[in-house]
Amino acid sequence: MKIYGNKTLLSQTEGMVAAKREPHSIIIHGEKGLGKKTVARYIAAQLMCEKHTGVPCGECRACRLIDKGVHPDLIFAKPNDKGNYLVEDIRDNIVGDAPVAPNEGDIKVYVIPDMDLSMQTTVQVQNILLKLIEEPPDHTALILTARSRETTQTDRPRISVRRSKRARATSAGAKLIWIRSRFTMRWGLHAA
Repeated sequence: MKIYGNKTLLSQTEGMVAAKREPHSIIIHGEKGLGKKTVARYIAAQLMCEKHTGVPCGECRACRLIDKGVHPDLIFAKPNDKGNYLVEDIRDNIVGDAPVAPNEGDIKVYVIPDMDLSMQTTVQVQNILLKLIEEPPDHTALILTARSRETTQTDRPRISVRRSKRARATSAGAKLIWIRSRFTMRWGLHAA
């Protein structure tokens, strides 16, 4: 998994994992299209990699499963058709499941993407997550993504807040990806 940009964010979590001080709750915020979900998946790989160096090796079983999108301990919350997270789903599938030991490895990671887009349920979901954020099980990490940092005002003192930034197109690979994504967005074509 290759990430362009966000070096500060990733090096901070790398240092925390290497020092055995894994964050239990992280908010990644930034404008649409910056790759917040990709960064969340990378941070999950940093936390779950069997080598525990803070840099996903890409070779161990955990890294391969994350790369394929099938790791049983990396759980992405799914909003309903209207983009809202249902209180019952968060309560049952995340808060209720958090105390259960991981299936593989040492840690279970829950990702709630685009939390701020869940207009009708944001406050209720935050209230349900508050207990998990305040007193997380040792084997649990929670990663939230949002466009605005103000989305989770009630939880912010307890969560590590990180801003996702646009990658600078300094390398040929980054330029190609940027051009390809711009072309895809502008012309409505799907990148191969």
